[in-house]
Amino acid sequence: MKFKCLHCKSENIIYFNNLRNLKSKISSNFKKVNKSSKFLFCKKCKLFQKKITKSYIKNCIHIYKNYEKAFSFNEIDQKKSRKKNLFRSDILLNKLKKHLKFKKKIKILDYGSGKGAISNASLKFFKKKKIYAYDVENNLDEKINKKVLFINNLENKKFNLIFLSHVFEHLFDPTKVIQNLKKNMEDNAKLIIQVPNFKTSPYDIIVYDHVVHLTKENLINFFNNNGFKNIKVFENIFEKEIILVCEKNNSKIKKKKFLFNNKINKNVIQKRFWYIEKILNQIKREKSITFYGSSLLSNFLILNLDKNKTKKVQIIDDNYLEQMKQIDRFKIKICNLTRYKSNNDKIYLSISKKINSDIQKNNLYNLKKSKSINLYYNL
Repeated sequence: MKFKCLHCKSENIIYFNNLRNLKSKISSNFKKVNKSSKFLFCKKCKLFQKKITKSYIKNCIHIYKNYEKAFSFNEIDQKKSRKKNLFRSDILLNKLKKHLKFKKKIKILDYGSGKGAISNASLKFFKKKKIYAYDVENNLDEKINKKVLFINNLENKKFNLIFLSHVFEHLFDPTKVIQNLKKNMEDNAKLIIQVPNFKTSPYDIIVYDHVVHLTKENLINFFNNNGFKNIKVFENIFEKEIILVCEKNNSKIKKKKFLFNNKINKNVIQKRFWYIEKILNQIKREKSITFYGSSLLSNFLILNLDKNKTKKVQIIDDNYLEQMKQIDRFKIKICNLTRYKSNNDKIYLSISKKINSDIQKNNLYNLKKSKSINLYYNL
């Protein structure tokens, strides 16, 4: 049976049989996954994707059914500023404010709402609004549960603005979902998509339930050819993420030429597989190890440590919500930058651009002088 590309439906596919030494992956809710997945690369539209099989869908659904465990934290969203009480979704809406001007009361859909990060930000940002949340089940935070209407049926409902925040990369049939959502959009309604950026976040391939691994060109190609207009793409709002804003186009869909990112090809992807295997083999030899940043990547590496060899694990992180994730799942020592004391550990930097500014801000030059390995350096 030939498999078709999830975006352009082409059968011109390259198969990858890689990560053979990788015994585990990680789910998007920070859990270890001991299941295999196969990778495909579309030669026509250059989309890197998972092979969709019945077993793969079944495994992903099992992950989503246990997703409520990922919502056991006090905060509704990741807090980016303690003083200003700003969350990630607040920053997103503020950055996009010139694209979010509406003259009348609007209906907003938070599709794949989770705990309600986007819904919470929308309550504060928009003056005249009615907000709906849609998901497999209601996990809305109790702080907003009475202010946001949770629905599990979208039939005969129309919206002026629809958000898919870290949802699009999970869709088994993105064309079907987006075309159905298009029917729920008023004329000239807007759609906002937020996804990982595969160009700057190469480790996205370790996330088992991420079905597609996207560049901005992949997104533009998809929405151009699915009846959307006025497409705007932002790669600088959050590091390693893409934000796309577009409008419903009621005119007949005209197929457009594909845009390509020449930096994403078969050889580059192959290199990324090899580099991940190299890092995994390297950390398994460490007796004591320190990670800078409690990201999904550092969680993944910790899950693959050899417990018989590695006796001490430390994480440097200033974000207390991320610290809660780590403590809740791994019981590992976490310290912030101001309390960090240099030792002989190699420091694995699981973030890329922020490191230098943090060192300068906190005068922690010892961190810079330590034996540090930037996990993004060669990617």
